Order: sequence, then C-alpha cells, then structure tokens
Amino acid sequence: MSIKKYTCPPQTPSGSGTEPGRGTIMNLEQAMKVALANTFAFYLKAHNFHWNTEGPNFPQYHKFLDDLYNEVWLAVDAVAEHIRALDMYAPGSFQRYSELSTIKDQTMVPRAEL
Repeated sequence: MSIKKYTCPPQTPSGSGTEPGRGTIMNLEQAMKVALANTFAFYLKAHNFHWNTEGPNFPQYHKFLDDLYNEVWLAVDAVAEHIRALDMYAPGSFQRYSELSTIKDQTMVPRAEL
C-alpha cells in the first residue's frame, strides 16, 4: 500500500513546531487529522457566534449560524469516522486540535453591524 502525500496550503506557522507549515508534505493520516481539527475549529467558531450574535438582524444571523454549526458538526463526525475507517485514531482533545488546526482561534465575538 502506498502512502499518499498532501501539501499544506500556504499559511503562517504559529511557531510551536507541531502544526504543518507552508508547503509541508504530509501523509494521508496527518492530512485527515488536520482536516478534522480544522472542521472542529470551524464548528466551534460557528457555534460561538450563534450563542453570542446580537443586533437588529439577530433572527437571521441566529438561524443561519444554527444551520451552519449543525451541518459542520455532521462533517466533524464524518471526518473522524473516515480516520477510524483507515485504522487510525482520531484526535479528540482541544490541545491536539489547537496543535493541528490551521484556523486561528477567535476569542472576541465580531460585531454584527459593519
């Protein structure tokens, strides 16, 4: 069985040395784990924004974000199950997701108004 290689998209490494950097070649196992971490990070951001949205367009944003985070949650589960189907263990901790994800953490909730 040959191992497929994947090149990470360009990004700015955070410097911890554990996350993939610009042009890093990864095998399928690592790429799937990065995809899982990114999907989970996106899910968490969408859910955070759903909880904290406010302003005159609250109903529209709240509904949109509710639909979004529910769809992304299904993707999180699907990616993790694909990893397990490849006889690998899926990462499942915030620390590991933080190490693997290429999505920056969001500690502030953006304003709904521009």
